This record gives sequence, structure tokens and C-alpha cells, in this order.
Amino acid sequence: MVSYDGKKLMQTIISTEEKVSGLYKELSEKVTDKHAKKVFESLAADEEKHAKMYTALLEKIPEGGTAEITEEDAKYTDLLISSNIYTNENKLKRYLKSDALQLAEKIERDEILFYERLIRIFPHLIDKETENIVMEEKKHLEHILDSQMDIATPALGL
Repeated sequence: MVSYDGKKLMQTIISTEEKVSGLYKELSEKVTDKHAKKVFESLAADEEKHAKMYTALLEKIPEGGTAEITEEDAKYTDLLISSNIYTNENKLKRYLKSDALQLAEKIERDEILFYERLIRIFPHLIDKETENIVMEEKKHLEHILDSQMDIATPALGL
């Protein structure tokens, strides 16, 4: 077991939620497809709300913010943080050059993984409100994947 700074994870989650909200607002203004525009507008509002909820959770973390976890869990959590699209600028540049829906898919998958890490490190912080966040993130991923299919299906002649 190692002493892990869980605040680092929480700060990464909050920062990501804030930046993602801004990105989704920007994408909603750029896309021409009406369905995609609505999806991005809705996602932006939800991510902004999530950032506020996680900020409130950060205040509930015990002083110091450390938790005893396995060394493997610590390494995995650090890997998720270091490979986060907003922590790793090269990764962000690569995704910004690709499809907006692919970028959104990557972001939502990361947010779900971050939440799962949070549960593992600070299980006492989880309540109905935080469970709702992950349910919303999963719905976001579902909407994005559906939007990708809506775009891909006509291109495949289906």
C-alpha cells in the first residue's frame, strides 16, 4: 500500500470538466448539423454542472487528501491523469485535428474512468448526487456514439 494524493485526481477531474464544458460550447457553435449542435449544447451544460459538483466534493476530502491504495492502483491512476487529453497537450492537438465526435467520445470515456478511480480512492465521498454524475457521463457517451452512427449510417448506404 502507498499513500496517494487523491486531491491530484480530483483537481484533474474538475479542470477537465471545466475545459470540456468550454470545448463543447465551442463545438456547438462550429458544427452545422442541428442534432450535433443540440448534443454539444446539452453536454456543455452538464459538464459545467459536474465541475461544480466535483468542486463541492473536493471540499469534503479529508485534510491532506491522501488515501492508502495499492501501488498498482496508484500507477494506474497516475497513468489516467498523465494521458488525459487536457494534461497531455500532444494528445489534445492530435484529437483536435480529428473528428469532433471522436474527441467527445475520448473525453467522456476518460471522465467515466476518472469517476471509477475516485470511487476506488474515496468511496466515502460517493452519494446519490455523485452517482448521478457518472450516469450522465454514460448517457453523454451513448449520445455521442449514437451521433457517430447517425453520421456513419448514410455514408455506408444503410
